[in-house]
Amino acid sequence: MNPFDIFFTTLSLMIQLTLVGLVGFYGLKKGMIKECCLLTFSKIVIEIAFPCYIFTHILKNLVIDDLLSLFWLPLSCVGLLLLGHFAASLYLRFDSGIRERGEFKLLVTFQNAVYIPLPIIASLFKEPELSKVFLYLFIFNIPFSAMMFTVGPHVLRNSEAYHFSWRALFNNPVIAVLISLFLVYTGWHKYIPGPVKGSFEMIGKLTVPLVMIVTGGIILLNSRAEVPASRMTIAKISILKLLVIPLIVLGILVIFKNLPREFGLLFILEAAVPSASTLPLLARREEADYRLIGATVLWSYLASILTVPLFVSLYYYLV
Repeated sequence: MNPFDIFFTTLSLMIQLTLVGLVGFYGLKKGMIKECCLLTFSKIVIEIAFPCYIFTHILKNLVIDDLLSLFWLPLSCVGLLLLGHFAASLYLRFDSGIRERGEFKLLVTFQNAVYIPLPIIASLFKEPELSKVFLYLFIFNIPFSAMMFTVGPHVLRNSEAYHFSWRALFNNPVIAVLISLFLVYTGWHKYIPGPVKGSFEMIGKLTVPLVMIVTGGIILLNSRAEVPASRMTIAKISILKLLVIPLIVLGILVIFKNLPREFGLLFILEAAVPSASTLPLLARREEADYRLIGATVLWSYLASILTVPLFVSLYYYLV
């Protein structure tokens, strides 16, 4: 595809996602959706809708001969997280004026790993490539949730020691990946009744709209946060997250041009997306500065409406 077409396709999609998010923004503002409902919707997405989305897409068109050759995808996810953490830590060595050091590292380290890449991938690929790239996305992010909810709290506290939770690694989306892969490779997926597959597919289609409604609600909550003293901190985090890290990853992809296009697109997407929208929830639980984190999530998301299409189109142009 032409890089300019890629830019405007991705930009259009980012705007669409924002407009869907306004439903959550409006619903929360008018009192139709309570703040506690956002957590409930999030749980429905993570525990039910998103696993169904994964399950049905893998069953539909899985065309990978050697699954073991993809072991480096989750390793790359860990590498990207380490890159963000290293970049934040390195910057903080030279800027002693930032008080919220744990929050700074958390926001630069953990990206919106699934909910923004998911619809963008869906708009740029057609079957059977679409299901293949979805599988790459799911495998890539196997370690993400476990690290965010086990390592993340220690990043917030600037703690050196942490306990990695293997139980957190096997969450519902990961279990959905493993079960669907097992069914496909044994051929048992052919015996799943059509109505069962259809119901899972219907539930899975709730994923993106629900995610954006939740995101819109979180944006409203974050817009109420009063953090005038932290505006420079928000700007510094956004520059690192939305410009510096994607530029580093883009440089790596330009050097290794022989990587398949699907892999390259996934990597640049994961590097370019803003901070994870669930980080304010984690910050509240850990009694950290959730107002700063919420405001940064808000402004980095708004800035990413332009920066994500920019880096996706640059990747297509340079590689």
